[in-house]
Amino acid sequence: MSTILLLVVVTSCLWLGALAAWALFFGRMWHLPWKTALLLVYPLWWYAQVLVTRGLGWFSGINQPSLLTATGLLLVLPALGTLLLGSRKVLVCEEASEEAVSPDAAAKAPPAAAPSKLRALRRTYWLESLVLISVTFAGVRAALLCAPRIWDLYTYHLPMTANWLQQGSLAPWPTMCLRQVTRAPAGQIQQLWVVGMPHTDVFVELPSILATAIAIVFVWEVAQRWGASSPVSLSAALSLLAAPQI
Repeated sequence: MSTILLLVVVTSCLWLGALAAWALFFGRMWHLPWKTALLLVYPLWWYAQVLVTRGLGWFSGINQPSLLTATGLLLVLPALGTLLLGSRKVLVCEEASEEAVSPDAAAKAPPAAAPSKLRALRRTYWLESLVLISVTFAGVRAALLCAPRIWDLYTYHLPMTANWLQQGSLAPWPTMCLRQVTRAPAGQIQQLWVVGMPHTDVFVELPSILATAIAIVFVWEVAQRWGASSPVSLSAALSLLAAPQI
């Protein structure tokens, strides 16, 4: 059991790391705040998974090794792009500073103290970070220790991912549930990745937990932009946690 949990944690971190790498890459490239970049990248992340999954079905087949390899590539490529953007930005800043400041002025000017961005970030987002950490911890604990009890998950979503893994592609298969093969797959693609990499459904709710956390951030930001106070914004964001019970 401990080996399965370790495999689930490693593959989940790999999947989340690839998503974070793409958010960081687009944020650096378009000079966006991290929350805006995450809200923008998450829908694109789903489309990227759909395209990669179809490509795996056409060429190498959908299985555990191919999913792990694809996730690793999706993590490495944006990380390399971010490093290249960072090095290019450093070179541009150095060239601009050399042109703007003369050697005599640079020698006379005292060294400026670097501002503590981490402290400013802590002061600005400490309440929001605390709430998100608490919600994430509760979701991870529930996902790891509690089996999924949603009937639709057993009868519709997990059978789709199981058939895709068995046949190695997204092609239709004989089934009495016609909507499994006639409707376009949505969240099942993400469940395929988090189930197919560790070969267990222990953490099958990870995409739903992540989507809920991103929606909480989005509602918080909208409420803040509309001028709502922090308690009102927090209440509006946390109200999304009641959505599964409606």
